[in-house]
Amino acid sequence: MAITPPLAAGAGSCYYSFMTTGTLQAYIEKFNLCGEGTWEGEIPLPAGASSYGIAIKSDGAPNGTEVWVTDFFAPKVYVYNFGTCNNPPNCVETITLPAGWHTAAPGHIAFAYPGLGIGSYRAYVTDRASDNRRALVITGPPGSRSVNEITWDPLHSNSQLSFMYTWGIAVDPSSQIAYLTWPASEGNQLLFKINIAANDAPSYFSIAPLNLNGGRGVAWLADGSRAYIGSNTNRFLSIINRDGTPAGTTSTLAGVPYWVATSYLLYNFSQGPSRRR
Repeated sequence: MAITPPLAAGAGSCYYSFMTTGTLQAYIEKFNLCGEGTWEGEIPLPAGASSYGIAIKSDGAPNGTEVWVTDFFAPKVYVYNFGTCNNPPNCVETITLPAGWHTAAPGHIAFAYPGLGIGSYRAYVTDRASDNRRALVITGPPGSRSVNEITWDPLHSNSQLSFMYTWGIAVDPSSQIAYLTWPASEGNQLLFKINIAANDAPSYFSIAPLNLNGGRGVAWLADGSRAYIGSNTNRFLSIINRDGTPAGTTSTLAGVPYWVATSYLLYNFSQGPSRRR
């Protein structure tokens, strides 16, 4: 799920939520979060596509808000521009990701705006193909996108890293740090980090003694002070400070918290928006 700032074209002060269904023929579901969270329809992804990754590019560019979606089964990212397109299924832009040692397997996607000017951005895409050992970085305008990789083992010289891959990703609000999760279980307490200003390759570090047993989703607080990490196997939500030090875990939840998101609004579809804690 991804939540917009107010859309530029006639949306007033409303927020919108876009969600992917993750089915064999996936859809983008659109909700208007003003009032009672009205469902405003669904947009089909290209035939055969499925997705768990969705993010919104909204950087002040004059062409409006873009919704980017990764394809779970193919090395592709789809872009829908809700600022310029009146019928999104008919004007999707497809970005094909290059192969590494294996075909790219995109997971999640997050945007950074590292002070390069209006309309400038970096889209970071995780790669679930374990032996690729990388994340992908997309830049450039529609129709002229560039895709590059940043890897933690470019020569594939360390066999101990062959099983490590990333899935979830979140960029802090100041576009300085990205955290990426590795969902392997069996006591995995590792988190990946990208220094965005330097466009560094991901490095990994331990966040023990938190109850993380393979990370999945990750999200930052709006003030950039902490990040929250969902688990791949257990019922704990791990919390880390901006400097990477552990800040604790939540109480045991009712289910496994795969994905997590934060916003200036904490939205309850039965009660409407309330102030975020």
